[in-house]
Amino acid sequence: MAHRSDVFTSNPTTFLVGKEEVPMVVHHGVLAPLSDYFKRLLGDDSAFKEAEEKTVLLPQIKPDDFSRFCTFAYTGDYAAPPYVVDDDWTEELQTTPEFLVYTSASTVSKGKRTTKYADEPTAALYQPVVGEQDFHVRRPDFERRAYCATTPYEDYRQSFRVAPHSAGAEKAEHVFLAHARLYAFAKEKMVDSLISLSLQKLHKTLAVFTLDQRRYQDILALTRFAFSEDYPELQDMVALYHGAHFTKIGRFESFYSILCEEGHLGANLLRLFYENKRH
Repeated sequence: MAHRSDVFTSNPTTFLVGKEEVPMVVHHGVLAPLSDYFKRLLGDDSAFKEAEEKTVLLPQIKPDDFSRFCTFAYTGDYAAPPYVVDDDWTEELQTTPEFLVYTSASTVSKGKRTTKYADEPTAALYQPVVGEQDFHVRRPDFERRAYCATTPYEDYRQSFRVAPHSAGAEKAEHVFLAHARLYAFAKEKMVDSLISLSLQKLHKTLAVFTLDQRRYQDILALTRFAFSEDYPELQDMVALYHGAHFTKIGRFESFYSILCEEGHLGANLLRLFYENKRH
């Protein structure tokens, strides 16, 4: 890592972030040590036009997320957004739906409704009745899962405390996704230290999350994001969380809905359930 006195004398680069192309200036001295991607892109001997123009377009990342990345680059840590109170939250009865029965290689039946999978070979892997005992993973197994966080600055290492989630009325979707999107950005730019830190923060946030039927929609949002691209660490974490809380999640109608969605999401989630149960 560059000495901090050298950081602010290094060349600055302007990043045009998001669809609005919000300008954000970052010093090369903090970016280059983070990954080979930034070193090759912005180095003095770089052949990329971004190095010459000192401007980089980042239309796919949100300004708030890139701001957290910049905070991490300069300090070795970042802060997630706070929970937001759901004004529409009310206590709901948690009814237990009928368990799904996989009746053939290409269909999933629930009551009188039948949903076809888009990929028959994948669906064919899952024939048995889905019951609570099939997927139960002990909650301590999830909480003990270790993600070794590293930071660019050794003396900036902290305990990475997360804010407690004390009520079902507190929305957590945007908190989960803030960590998940940083993980995705770090994965794309090969910033290993941010990959590990974002996973650790997300894991600790999930460990203190108060789960109920309404707030399961926050978990669903994270699940859909995790399976939207090739994010193996995120997918494993989401599957392990479902297994650890299946006694409760198995009573949520929305959980069974996601298993019936077109595409690979439901099938892949089930696959990871079984893999985590065997370990």
